[in-house]
Amino acid sequence: MEVEQTVKERLQKLSSIGSDPTGGLTRLLYSDSWLSAQHYVQDQMKNIGMKAAFDEVGNLFGRIEGSELPEETIMTGSHIDTVVNGGKLDGQFGVVASLTAVQMLQEKYGQPKRSLEVISMAEEEGSRFPTVFWGSKNFVGIANNDEVKDIADANGKKFVDEMHRQGFDFQPQQKRRNDIKAFVEEHIEQGSILETEKECSCTVKKQATENNR
Repeated sequence: MEVEQTVKERLQKLSSIGSDPTGGLTRLLYSDSWLSAQHYVQDQMKNIGMKAAFDEVGNLFGRIEGSELPEETIMTGSHIDTVVNGGKLDGQFGVVASLTAVQMLQEKYGQPKRSLEVISMAEEEGSRFPTVFWGSKNFVGIANNDEVKDIADANGKKFVDEMHRQGFDFQPQQKRRNDIKAFVEEHIEQGSILETEKECSCTVKKQATENNR
């Protein structure tokens, strides 16, 4: 697998979903373009042999079971929604990078010792409805459903109605997972410091890779 080319192709495809004629990407929670993007990621997960499924609110998970310690999970990923006129690397790069990294590790080393899981979170930006981190709050079991039951977007479309329109619903019971031993997210810097200083900074959990060889 040509890693750089694979990343570019996946980013190009994702960037065509929700492309805004006024510039950048506009892919808001529970919009049609948001769902199309999630389905594209789901297809890519399945294509590399992952078991891919949504949770109740629309977070997408792709999983490869570990051979020795399947009950221990190394997770990686980011969010798929955007701000209005968002950049092509914000959020979705972390999803694509995670997916491609797992694919590369699997092709090079085979089945991992611990389970590997990629998450494409439903929402982080708060760019459509007056709420934020809906995806991750549900993922870690701290979402308050009452906060979103009566809210609407700028066009008067209600959060709950749009969630149901796309086939999702509230989680009946939120529980924090205890199987996740490490989480890695690749994300662009949200400011200009690194560019100004001509620096590059990243955080990598090397142990996660070593444990799964």
